[in-house]
Amino acid sequence: LLIYYYQAYDLALQKSVQREQLFYNKPQVSPAEASIEDTSASKPVWREITLQPVFPASLQPLQNISHNLWWSWHPEACALYDYADNNGWKHSKQNPCLLLKTIRPDNLVRLEKDATFLQMQQKVSDAYQQYMQPADKKAPLVAYCCMEYGLQKDLKLYAGGLGILAGDYIKAASDQQLNLVATGLLYKHGYFKQKISPTGEQLVIPEVITLENLPVYPVKNSHGAPLSIELSF
Repeated sequence: LLIYYYQAYDLALQKSVQREQLFYNKPQVSPAEASIEDTSASKPVWREITLQPVFPASLQPLQNISHNLWWSWHPEACALYDYADNNGWKHSKQNPCLLLKTIRPDNLVRLEKDATFLQMQQKVSDAYQQYMQPADKKAPLVAYCCMEYGLQKDLKLYAGGLGILAGDYIKAASDQQLNLVATGLLYKHGYFKQKISPTGEQLVIPEVITLENLPVYPVKNSHGAPLSIELSF
């Protein structure tokens, strides 16, 4: 919603510049007196509610695979989601997590009866299950630390070549089943799109990252609370 607000605000600024000359010679009206009322009693109470779509058992692999970035560098997995909903795949900008949140129920009914799709899904699911076999825990544990990771375009953890290189290292380590843990930073704000206004000024349109639409999940401790690690500087 915030992105649409900025777009609407930008449009309003452009319109105001175009109408500026119309108000130079018009009489001004004195501002009315304003009274301040106590609004504490009418403040809304916000509650966080998370809704998750429920898929039939025959289509569960679609959700399971979408929760892992493995699909992003395996073309057969991308082709599976494209086949499931071509328009939705394009609209979600090739984001299976977002696709599965917006896919129509009647489309799911169709997929359950589509023999070609079910065969494709089974093949991709078998490859994914084989890929996810546990790594050799006897091998030394490697800690990989980097400020950027270019893993997938929607997961904006990178800004240039260093991030892409780090992402390739992580993918290669995953393919080889190395006992490796990568540590970095998860950015939710900071990316933006640039637009030039009618007066030549640069307008910054923030690009807010919605983590709920990405395969990103909090690591929890033994008590079920988010894991917190303290670092000394």
